[in-house]
Amino acid sequence: MVRQRQQRDRLQPRRQGLGRDQQRGRLRHPDLQHRPARRDLRQPAWTGANIHYQPTGGTWTPVPGVAMDETACPGWKKKTIALGTATGLKAAFNNGSGTWDNNGGGDYAIGRGVSTVKGGVVTAGATSPCGDGPGPSPTPTVDPGEVAASFNANVTTSYGQNVFVVGDVAELGGWDPAKAVALSPTSYPVWKATVSLPAGTAVSYKYVKKNPDGSVTWESDPNRSFTTPSGGAVTRDDTWR
Repeated sequence: MVRQRQQRDRLQPRRQGLGRDQQRGRLRHPDLQHRPARRDLRQPAWTGANIHYQPTGGTWTPVPGVAMDETACPGWKKKTIALGTATGLKAAFNNGSGTWDNNGGGDYAIGRGVSTVKGGVVTAGATSPCGDGPGPSPTPTVDPGEVAASFNANVTTSYGQNVFVVGDVAELGGWDPAKAVALSPTSYPVWKATVSLPAGTAVSYKYVKKNPDGSVTWESDPNRSFTTPSGGAVTRDDTWR
């Protein structure tokens, strides 16, 4: 997850003739697949922010990068980036209108886990300023007639890929990948999500990978299946096949 704090110092306008690093303003936030990095952006205040990044051993995202559009608290921008097997990334930020913060041309180096970027300083293992950092997941609230189904899938991914669960019930998208439930890579390589499903119901499902180019990779047959209990919770521990 990458989080950006809005700040005024360190923003450099993008100009023709600058080197590739300066033009792209390499984004170095974490998120990495797994968690936030935050950047202080004051200049005039940015109404939006993108993160342009390069996973370790990988290639840079196309300019201007990807939008930091996840829900965050006032003054911060946030993005979670799937790193696959990469140990971290280099990054720079921009407002989508030619203004960049690339750490004075040096880019930001960000590792796995939750990181914040503020005032030109990257803090690894930081506590989320929005109060949603690492910690025990709250017990989901389940309506009567439903059960909390936890999906834990051991899946190795490449940078930019994300994992989803899709199935035959409406809560799992009705076999439509566009409506599939996203799994969190926080415990990579185990991807997790908890979904409320109807109690006492037979469920068929599969995992899919959504690729950076928008294509979808399905795991092999047969479908996975189970029947939800009459109440309480159920956990599915799976490995990609």
